[in-house]
Amino acid sequence: MIAKTGAIEGFGIDAGLLRYNIIGNVKPKGICGSGLVDLVAVLLRSGIIDHEGLIQHAQGEFGDALNERVIDNSGVCNFLIASEKESYDQMPIYLTQKDVRELQLSKGAVAARIRTLMHEMGVGVGDITRVCLAGALGNYVNPYSAVRIGLIPMVSPNIITSLGNAATTGASMVLLSKDYWQTANDLVEFIEHVELSSRLDFNGYFIEHMDFPQENVW
Repeated sequence: MIAKTGAIEGFGIDAGLLRYNIIGNVKPKGICGSGLVDLVAVLLRSGIIDHEGLIQHAQGEFGDALNERVIDNSGVCNFLIASEKESYDQMPIYLTQKDVRELQLSKGAVAARIRTLMHEMGVGVGDITRVCLAGALGNYVNPYSAVRIGLIPMVSPNIITSLGNAATTGASMVLLSKDYWQTANDLVEFIEHVELSSRLDFNGYFIEHMDFPQENVW
């Protein structure tokens, strides 16, 4: 669901138990984009989701408390986020295997675009000194989670900055300032458009980034 009252926007594990933050401080109605990224990152760290995106029962320290939320449905596992009693509409809320697969497609495409542009510019991850995220998801997504699921390169979360609604802010800046208007015109002169549909390496990067990173860096 969109990020409005009742949407779960963030997740964490406290004493082995799943915790979540809900917009509006009401019972949960569903999960929004930032919550989805956060939950998958948490489940990757705990072993409930493996690097290929499969929901499964975990081994080790996160065992029982999270494992009892893994529901087997005819051989396909889903993860119970909130039970009927816990949810706003008295309907259970799940992260399904299909949800994870769709996230893999989306994040794989984003990561492949970034990788293609990095290749075009001749830079590596170590050359990146600042990452700016914009838009609704970029404004609220947890930087650690974005890195953990492979949405953005494996950079230090400390260099990731949220710009909020950059399009609206930028439009206001150029309308209110001649200097910014001129800056925008100057940028047009050297910004290069890269057409991804015609690049063979994009498809390769897309397939490569479908899986999640295997490492728990933080």
